[in-house]
Amino acid sequence: MQVIGMHLVQQHGLVDALGLDTARLAKFLQELENGMPSSNPYHNAIHVADVTQTVHVLLTKGGIGQHLDKLEVLACIIAALVHDFEHLGLNNDYLVKICHERALAHNDRAPNENHHVMAAFKVMRRPECNFCQSLSMHQMSRMRKVMIDMVLATDMAEHQRIVSLLKQEMPSRLEAAHTKVTDNGTDEGGHGAANTRGNCVTRLDAKGLSLMLCAAIKIADLGHAFTGFEVHKKWSSRLEEELFLQGDKERNQNLPISYLMDRDKPGVTKSQQGFFDYVVRPLVTSWIDSFPDSSPLLDQMEENLSQWKKLEHSAQ
Repeated sequence: MQVIGMHLVQQHGLVDALGLDTARLAKFLQELENGMPSSNPYHNAIHVADVTQTVHVLLTKGGIGQHLDKLEVLACIIAALVHDFEHLGLNNDYLVKICHERALAHNDRAPNENHHVMAAFKVMRRPECNFCQSLSMHQMSRMRKVMIDMVLATDMAEHQRIVSLLKQEMPSRLEAAHTKVTDNGTDEGGHGAANTRGNCVTRLDAKGLSLMLCAAIKIADLGHAFTGFEVHKKWSSRLEEELFLQGDKERNQNLPISYLMDRDKPGVTKSQQGFFDYVVRPLVTSWIDSFPDSSPLLDQMEENLSQWKKLEHSAQ
C-alpha cells in the first residue's frame, strides 16, 4: 500500500508539479497502512492497494485522465488510498444499529465513509505527515472536495443514485465539455486547455467532474470483479468471511442477523449472479457508454459471471 502510493504519485509527476514533500508523504502513507487492520479478511491494506492501482488504470487507460489536472490526479490517488482508512470490518447498518461512536459522530449518515475521510485528513494535518504544505488554500480546498466526494461515493447506499446519474447525465456533460474546446486548443475562456493541462483536451463542469470521479472509485472499489476469475473468487470468499464475522457479532448480541451474514446460510459466494446483474453490470455498462476505453472491464466481468453460473449449475 505504501509502495504503490509513493510509486503512483511519482509516476504521475505530481511531486515536481505540485511541490510535494516526499518525506512527509512517506510518513503519511505509513500511517495510512498502519490504520488498516490486518484482521479484516476483506477491508485491509491489500484491498486498498488494489483499489488504488485500479484508479491508476482508469486514469491512464480508462479514458478519464484527459479530463483532469495534476491536482485532481493527486486527489484521486489519495482518495483511493484513504477510502477505507481504519475500517472496522463492519457495515454502516450495524454501526447505526448499535449506536457506535462513529454513527453518533456522523448522525447515522455513512458513518464508515465519513470516518475514513475525516480521520485521514486529521493524519494529513500532522506536521510530520503534511506533504501538501506547498499547496495554496484554494488548491487544498479543491483537493479536499474531490476526496470527500469520492470517498463518500463508496457508500453502497449511493450506488443506484450514481449509476442513474452516470447513465442519464454523463454523456451530455462530456459532449458539452468537448464543444467548449476550440480548434486551437483553448476553451471558451481562453485558458489554453490543451497546453496548461498536459494531454487534457476537455474540461468537464464541476458536477460532471464529480460524477465521473465518484463513478470511477466505485468501479475501482469493485475491482476484483474485473480480475481473473481465481483472484476474483478469492476476494469474494474474503468478503463473505468478513460478513459472516459481522453476523457472528449480531448473533452474540441477540440482534437480527443481516442478509448474507449468517454463516449457517448461503453467503455472497452463492449469490454472485444477482450481484453482477443488479450491481456490477449496470455500473460498468453505463460507465463504458461514456468511457469506451474501459471496455475490457466488461469483457472480464462477463467471463467471471459465466464462471459463477457454471459453478452454480454444477452445484445443483
